[in-house]
Amino acid sequence: MFIKITVIYLVQIFLLFTIIFRGADGCFILSKVHVTFNSHLPANNHKPLVVHCWSSEDNLGSHILMSGQSWGFSFCQKPFKTKFICELHWNGFYINHLVAFNTMWFKDMCDKECMWKVTEQGATLQHGKFHFWDNYPPMSNSIPPI
Repeated sequence: MFIKITVIYLVQIFLLFTIIFRGADGCFILSKVHVTFNSHLPANNHKPLVVHCWSSEDNLGSHILMSGQSWGFSFCQKPFKTKFICELHWNGFYINHLVAFNTMWFKDMCDKECMWKVTEQGATLQHGKFHFWDNYPPMSNSIPPI
C-alpha cells in the first residue's frame, strides 16, 4: 500500500513540475525564441530574397520571400548550445554564415524575439550590428565636386 501511494505522489509531482516548467511556450528551462526575417527590399525589383537557416540539429531549408513578406521559425533553446546560422541571397548578392541567433549572446541582441530586417544594403537586428551584403559594391568615399 505504501509503494502504491508513493508512486501516485511521484506521478502527481512529475505532472505538476511538467506543467509549471513547460508553461505556455512548451520549453523546459529556457524560453522559446522566435526568429523572423522581414523583407524590406524594393518592391519594383522582382527578385526574391532566399533565406536558408540551420543549426547543429535542424536544417530549416530554403524559403523565398518577396518584398514585404516575412518568414520565421521558433525553437526551444538549449543552454550554451543553440545557434542558428543563415544564408541570405538576393539579386546576385549574398550574406553567408549570418548568426541569426546564438544562446551565448549575453548582451541581449534579442531575447525571445529576433526580428531581422533585410534591406538593399544588408540585414540587421534591432539592437545588433548591420551585416552588409558580402559582395555588395563598395560605396565611393570620394566627395562629389561642388
